[in-house]
Amino acid sequence: MRKKEQKNQPPPAVTKADTTKKAVVGPPGQPKPYKEVITAKAITTKGMFTLHKIEDKYFFEIPNDMQDRDILVVSRLSKAAAGFRTGASYAGDQINSGTVRFEKGPNNRIYLKRTSFQEIGRDSTEGMYRNVMNSNIQPIGASFDVKAWSPDNAAAVVDVTDYINGDNDYFFFSPVIKKY
Repeated sequence: MRKKEQKNQPPPAVTKADTTKKAVVGPPGQPKPYKEVITAKAITTKGMFTLHKIEDKYFFEIPNDMQDRDILVVSRLSKAAAGFRTGASYAGDQINSGTVRFEKGPNNRIYLKRTSFQEIGRDSTEGMYRNVMNSNIQPIGASFDVKAWSPDNAAAVVDVTDYINGDNDYFFFSPVIKKY
């Protein structure tokens, strides 16, 4: 059987929630002013990168002069479970290491890439070096929106909360140790 079409139905009731519009600050995906992202609530730690913690969110302030540079990352256990001694299992044991690089991408993005040195070309002019580089593009492991630029425009501020709280092969257990 075919349902009868219902004509002349009244429009659905409009609620207050339907009429409330969200304020849009600038085009989507565009960085906000620094003070809107890094507020007075921020707990800041300075180091290679400036780290800001605001409530449950973490922001890296990555200086422009640290981008496109190789950074050695070594992860170690801070605590270990009792009775489980396979692989890396004592506090202080190394669980992962690798070299990463932050690079500016298009559309106000910062890419995190794992760099590999398995294949190298010693010819630094053209020839073999260029072919090795073209055949070994480093994969993008993560991509972050630039939330703000530092007041002097010398650093990109990115929200790394989800990345750090998630499971990733760059900062946590290596795939080999995960098997244990």
